[in-house]
Amino acid sequence: MTYYSLAYLQAGSPRQQRAYTTLAATGLWPLLRAYGPVLAGTVPLGIDTKASDLDVLCEVPAAAQDEFAGLLRAHFGTRPGFRLVQRMVGGHAATVASFGYEAEEIEVFGQVLPTAQQHGWRHLLVEAAVLAARPGARPCAPSKRRASKPNRPLPSCLAYPATLTQRCSRWRGCRPTNCAAGWQPGRCPSPHPARGRVP
Repeated sequence: MTYYSLAYLQAGSPRQQRAYTTLAATGLWPLLRAYGPVLAGTVPLGIDTKASDLDVLCEVPAAAQDEFAGLLRAHFGTRPGFRLVQRMVGGHAATVASFGYEAEEIEVFGQVLPTAQQHGWRHLLVEAAVLAARPGARPCAPSKRRASKPNRPLPSCLAYPATLTQRCSRWRGCRPTNCAAGWQPGRCPSPHPARGRVP
């Protein structure tokens, strides 16, 4: 499974198909093409809840943070619940914008790190490996912690240590499947997504 393209959503669950339709309608992927957007969170994994939103990760150089913020504000600033903050996350500059679009809540997270090195992306890969190793496992309903979600621990219902994701997220090369078998110290490969892909 590749999560770099949104094409898989079209053949997914009704929720995933709705997510694809919404993201296509927003024009986010063409708009943010230069920042290599990818979808993270629970929706790609099919373990979303009613409270789940659409988490979009982008790589935004420090010098482009204000331009990125301006782009989001110009295109989505009038959307319901629009909110934008710029802050340091994990020691790196980030811009976080959230807004409602049709029946969806969308969060766009732009950080100076490549998306493959961001906590949200690594969390997705680790959780996918855990779920693959435990067919039928379902996570606990996640708490909503706006702007800090990329650092949230794996659901406790999967019986993994709360620190597991944080430890795995420090890997610079190796396989997230190590987490499925239990924590194994080492280096783990962080695939870098092709930039500028569209749905």
